[in-house]
Amino acid sequence: MVVRIGRAVWATASVLFLVGYLGWQGLLHSPLREELWQLQLSEVFAIWFYLPLAPLLLGALLLRSRTALLALLAPLCIFGAQYGAQFMPNWQLAFSNLAGAPRLRVMTWNMLYASQLEDEFYPEVTKLQPDVIALQEVPYDIERKMVALLGHEYPYYQVQSVGSASGIGIWSKLPFIKTEQANSRLLGCICLRLTLDLHGRPITVMTTHVRGPQIHYGFRRGLFPRINYFSTADQDLIFGALLKQVAESQRPLILMGDFNTTERQPNFARLRQQGLTDAYEAAGWGMGFTYPNPNLRYNWRSRVPPLIRIDHILFSAEWQALNTWTGSLPVSD
Repeated sequence: MVVRIGRAVWATASVLFLVGYLGWQGLLHSPLREELWQLQLSEVFAIWFYLPLAPLLLGALLLRSRTALLALLAPLCIFGAQYGAQFMPNWQLAFSNLAGAPRLRVMTWNMLYASQLEDEFYPEVTKLQPDVIALQEVPYDIERKMVALLGHEYPYYQVQSVGSASGIGIWSKLPFIKTEQANSRLLGCICLRLTLDLHGRPITVMTTHVRGPQIHYGFRRGLFPRINYFSTADQDLIFGALLKQVAESQRPLILMGDFNTTERQPNFARLRQQGLTDAYEAAGWGMGFTYPNPNLRYNWRSRVPPLIRIDHILFSAEWQALNTWTGSLPVSD
């Protein structure tokens, strides 16, 4: 009797989850998405809509509820299609012949202008030994310090200052062939594009720091902010400028930086449509969340664990990712 009631309760909960999930997906693909900022915001935290799957699936298996299992099948398959590769071995690597292929290790880090912890950055670089380092939120007065820290091992560098603490830069062990600063700053697209010499072959490396979406929030009650408005309208224009730079770039191409967008938002899909692959999805393990950082001590983000991934490395079809992971630097945004 107890088991029968448990099955009924669990089946009902699973069906309600399915109805809610399908309703949410339907709204995201309807005209209402453009009218309701809450729907656009929900895309940022899309991964967390799958959280009920774990307890519901476990309960359905323990109670042997076929109704619950059938109800959970569709969202489970969609989750597997979107994120399953991040919890599986890199099978593509296992069956690839990479003998003699040149290898490149790249690193991207948002320095967070308020921290300026360059002294903690150098030990991490020494440990990881990347060939190319892309930095965002580079303070305007830190170039000399970074040259002193990295100049011996990374003699080639380019910094794009924007007259504030939001510059970007690339430090490289590989010599530069060509450097370009994207001429689209008015649209908020802070982009730096370089052509590097990799064993006699030119490769394109880009870094960018895309302005975040418009978010209005307040602290009327409690410790955490209450969001009152969310919009990616300005960010959509910025991505348009970035996509133009990507389309004009020679391949092979690596694009990395702080995009202020998650892997399931429409603007990230626009990058995929340019033939770029998400390195973490291809060769990472787990979710790789990068924001917010709980080590921040000066605002509400110090009370929130990492919930989303907004820092990305993408590459064109000429490359294959061997391994991707989030580093252990104590402070970044």
